[in-house]
Amino acid sequence: MYDAKVFPVLDFHRARVLLISSDRVDVFGLHDRKTREYPFTENLEVNLITNDFLVLPDGRLIYYDFENREPVINEFDFGRSCWQQSIRRTTHSKYLHHNKFYNPADSTVVQLFGYGFHRYLNEMARWKLGDDTVRRCMVNAVAPRYLSAVGLTDSVAYIYGGKGNSEGIQEFGTTIYNDLYR
Repeated sequence: MYDAKVFPVLDFHRARVLLISSDRVDVFGLHDRKTREYPFTENLEVNLITNDFLVLPDGRLIYYDFENREPVINEFDFGRSCWQQSIRRTTHSKYLHHNKFYNPADSTVVQLFGYGFHRYLNEMARWKLGDDTVRRCMVNAVAPRYLSAVGLTDSVAYIYGGKGNSEGIQEFGTTIYNDLYR
């Protein structure tokens, strides 16, 4: 039983779902239908972090935070059942309800769009594995939004729909998008 917010993370390569909560990582295998629990001692402030968790193709579970110029990258050690370092946030993120994916064509973690502090975003952040910096740009061809669907085929990302508006300001109203970008 979970007593707080839980972040689901899909591992497509191993057919499993990881559930990250304030004090453990549960791994549910879709084929064998078994759950393995990895409790950790340091509680995560789940009300301040967003679903910035991703399973890389090699099976590593990472937490990333691209809010600052230098990324915060933290890996979960399944053998020791702990995070490499504490995951700390002191404020809410401006990247709520964003999209993310791992791009195997260039070994980057990509974060798109989001919402926070009454603003819809059309930002893209890219972090190459092992690099020290996050590269950012505006996706000017796409209106600011959040809650989009993003799919990846080979090295092409498809973006479908979402909610936002062309100005990116919540007070100007919300448009529900049914558009598709490649």
